[in-house]
Amino acid sequence: MFTGIIKEIGTIDGISKKASSWRISVKCPSLTDSTEIGDSISVNGICLTASKKAKDTLIFDAINETIKNTTLSLVRIREKVNLEPSLKLKDGLGGHLVSGHVDEIGTVKKLRRSRENVMELVIGVNAENIQYLVKKGSVAVDGISLTVNNIEKASFTINIIPHTQKVTTLGLKKIGDKINIEYDYLGKYTRNLTTPPKEKGIDENLLKTHGYM
Repeated sequence: MFTGIIKEIGTIDGISKKASSWRISVKCPSLTDSTEIGDSISVNGICLTASKKAKDTLIFDAINETIKNTTLSLVRIREKVNLEPSLKLKDGLGGHLVSGHVDEIGTVKKLRRSRENVMELVIGVNAENIQYLVKKGSVAVDGISLTVNNIEKASFTINIIPHTQKVTTLGLKKIGDKINIEYDYLGKYTRNLTTPPKEKGIDENLLKTHGYM
C-alpha cells in the first residue's frame, strides 16, 4: 500500500525482455540504501517488487500482464519515473491510500499553464470508469495522489502546482502521453455497494426451472 507522495524521481537504466517477463533497472540513489530485496516500490503507480539491488540501482521483474496493462510497455532507457516505497504503520498518510494496481491507461488530452505556472491537465479515460471519480476527490496519476478538479463524460481535470511539477514527472508531460490511472478505493467500494446486481436474462436453465422446457 502507498500514499501517492513521491519520494524520488528515478531513471530507467536498463530493460531486459524475456518471454514471460521484463527486468527493469531503475537508478535511484536515495531509495536504494533504504530498500531491501523483496520490498514493494511504486514505479509510476505500479507496485513492483525489488528483486535485486546494485550501487544506486534497484532492479524489478514485471510479468507480461503487468506490462500489457500499464505504461511499462512504453518505457525507454533514461526515462524518468516516480518512485515511492510502500507505506509502513508508523508513516503518516500524506495523500490517499493507493494500492499500486493500475485500473487503466489514460491519455493527456489537453495541457495548459497559468501565469502562476500551475499546469492544468485534462486526462482522457474510459467513460465507464468516470463513475469512480467525484469532484474534489482523489485519484492516483502515475502514482501521484492528486485532486480531481473537473469531470467530463470521458475525461477529468487535475491542476499541478509548481512544487509537484518539480518533485514528480508530471512537469515533463506532453499532449498524447500515456499515464497510469488508479481510482480511489473509496470511490470503487462505494460504487460497488450502491450498484444493484444485474438481473439474469432468460436462458435455457431458467426455462427448464420454470417448466417451459
